[in-house]
Amino acid sequence: MSSSQFSYKSVTSSSPSSESDEDKQNQFSSFEVSIMNIESPASIFVRGLEHEDAAHGIDSEMFTYFEEFACDGHLSFLGLASLTPGRLCALHVSLASCSWHRAILLTTSPSNLTVRLLDRGITLNASTKQLFRLPDFLADLEAAPPMA
Repeated sequence: MSSSQFSYKSVTSSSPSSESDEDKQNQFSSFEVSIMNIESPASIFVRGLEHEDAAHGIDSEMFTYFEEFACDGHLSFLGLASLTPGRLCALHVSLASCSWHRAILLTTSPSNLTVRLLDRGITLNASTKQLFRLPDFLADLEAAPPMA
C-alpha cells in the first residue's frame, strides 16, 4: 500500500470548569502523518511528516553501507542460531531495484520466517538468504528510532 497523508486533531480531556474559549482552543493539538501500512483496523503504521528527512537518511545509510559491503563480498548472513523473535536485522529485497530495510524478526520457524520492516510497518515473509547482521549504528533504536 502506498503512503498517503493524513491530518489528525486530538482533544485533551478537561475537567468541567469555567475555562475560557481560548483555553479550550489551546487544548487541541494537530500533526500530519503519512500512513505507511494498514494491517488491520487496529494496526495502522504511520510516520510523522516531520520525520520524512530522517527516514530518507536511514534509507540512504542502509543502501550505502550494504551496497559497499555487498560489492566487497563482506556481508554476514544471520546464522540459524541468531534467528530469535525480536532480533533486529537487515532485510535485502531484490525486486526491480535492490533495497535494504531495517527489520525485526517476528516468527522464526524454519518454514516461516516473518519480519516487520521498522521504517515501513510492513510485515513480510523472508528467507535466511535475505537476512543480514544489522550494524550497531543502524541497530541503535534510540539514535535512529523506527520511522513507522
